[in-house]
Amino acid sequence: QQSWLSSTEVAVARALVSAAGNSIDNGAALRLWRRNRARAAAVGAGRPAVVAIVGDSIVFGIQGNGSSTETALPATDGTYPGDTDWCKFAERIANARLGKVCPDSWPANDARVTAAGGASSVASVGLNGRARSITNTGQSLTFPASVCKRFEIGYFETTSASGDTATGNFTYNVDASGTVAVNTASAFRTGKIATTPALSAASHSLVLAGANASPVYISHAIGYTDGGVAVLRFGRGGWTLGDSLGLQANNSVSAAGQGRLLAAYAQSGWHDMLLIEFAHNDPTQYSTAQYSEYLDSIIAACPTTMPIGLIAPPYPPDGQESSTFGVRADYWDVMRSKAVAGSNVFHARSAEVFGTAAEGLADSLYSGAGSVHPSSAGYGALGQWLADILTA
Repeated sequence: QQSWLSSTEVAVARALVSAAGNSIDNGAALRLWRRNRARAAAVGAGRPAVVAIVGDSIVFGIQGNGSSTETALPATDGTYPGDTDWCKFAERIANARLGKVCPDSWPANDARVTAAGGASSVASVGLNGRARSITNTGQSLTFPASVCKRFEIGYFETTSASGDTATGNFTYNVDASGTVAVNTASAFRTGKIATTPALSAASHSLVLAGANASPVYISHAIGYTDGGVAVLRFGRGGWTLGDSLGLQANNSVSAAGQGRLLAAYAQSGWHDMLLIEFAHNDPTQYSTAQYSEYLDSIIAACPTTMPIGLIAPPYPPDGQESSTFGVRADYWDVMRSKAVAGSNVFHARSAEVFGTAAEGLADSLYSGAGSVHPSSAGYGALGQWLADILTA
């Protein structure tokens, strides 16, 4: 398995994950994930089971406490670019275990997606506000080349909760072979579409362009070959669960926008499992009672056939435990309380991989003293741990 970690670091990561043992509350909910993986495989055409993970800078992949830019996985020679996509690292491990070609996937406003003509990010649309809008004024999105047989494109035209009435259409163009129109009004007002026919298993390009004066909002694209697992990473540095719903200072939007953001969590059929990782920044913004209410609104909106994993981030190093509205561990206890037996919600305790704050620092799993962000070794341990969940 290719890794940016040294062989010693990989061995340490595996040992930590093994020592963590059963780090899941209500692990029975993962039966839904196994069922959804089987259903995705039964659909055929090579579509993978899709996992959407939403969170703060830990999901985004920031190593230090400063700014960071999304990158592809580090080079296979072991060099490290300064941040990491540990979620995609987990995806690599999971697909290797499953014997599948690893899919490619990108949120529409991923730094690796080229936006032209003024195609803009829209913080009131999509998971964690990571959609981009395109119109027919020369706006387009070019996704990175992918070795795949098909692309899947996720988009929002409107939702019943959004208050929108305009109809936005778009086109897609694979390998500059000609445009294919997608009429969102007659197909899906909110949905996904797979490019057809099947492509050869080679490198292919994907360009989307707006086809109407009214915007269409692009959520993501996935390039896939023969099934497996695709992980869509929707992280934002400094954000909270409330921000992802348009209800807090980093992302305060209209009531219509709040409806769109909540609806994005509940797109049954877009993703086969939803993972939510917050609680590092939330204690600086609001109480545990409010955090619980936000989680309840998301859980209630989602179909019970889709497993929801609430990921408690690692324990922060000494001096980072308390915040304005209390102790971070109290927010993680709220997550645990939602993992009720018989429900579709499970609670995943990554802290057990890192151990106590002192143990995590001693094992060099944090990027430095006083940092809430993992090091490359710490992200490697998280990747190994998430891969175990993806292949459970």
